[in-house]
Amino acid sequence: MPLPPTPLPAFRKTIGQVLRTGLNSSFEATAPPAAARAVRLDCRGGFDAPTAGLAPGAVQANLVVVPRAAAFDFARFCLLNPRPCPLLAVSDDGFALGGDLRTDLPRYLVWRDGAVAEERSDVADLWTDDMVGFLLGCSFSWEGRLEAAGLTPRHVEQQRNVPMYRTAVPNARAGPFGGSLVVSMRPYAERDVAAVAAATAPRRSRPRACRSR
Repeated sequence: MPLPPTPLPAFRKTIGQVLRTGLNSSFEATAPPAAARAVRLDCRGGFDAPTAGLAPGAVQANLVVVPRAAAFDFARFCLLNPRPCPLLAVSDDGFALGGDLRTDLPRYLVWRDGAVAEERSDVADLWTDDMVGFLLGCSFSWEGRLEAAGLTPRHVEQQRNVPMYRTAVPNARAGPFGGSLVVSMRPYAERDVAAVAAATAPRRSRPRACRSR
């Protein structure tokens, strides 16, 4: 039996737009919705920088948009790789968790034929009925907790993006999606590791999104 071209009907039949995967409890929203909305409006107005440290207490997410024919495979990829790709929401109309996915990010990388073709400040004119957007939880979501615990990440203090590294650890493959695990790094003294782990431990809540770069 052929696979359906998109997972959306099955998701919406049971749980709607917001997805509850095994790692969702790692993303706790404590800020009022207005905090995330203000950042989204700034992005529409031309804000163009990493979102680390913005809207503390809001859940930040990364956006991946794929053609509808690849959506089922990408959903499987996320479910097979829940740590690097904690799936928060899925949308086929360009809207999710209170935001417009076409305009509310500081920067978009547009890929064509397996390579980055351009960077844009919005993709409203590129979004078609054939596209499905996936919001993946971002570790920026926890940085407000670290700051509250007196453990502000170095890149936030320096107003830079978080360091990222491509590892040799393979992801579980689903259709055309695979590659290697990419991790972010926040340096801390050994004496602070236990406090960092406690501050970023999973908690239960419903996500409010503020998408990251």
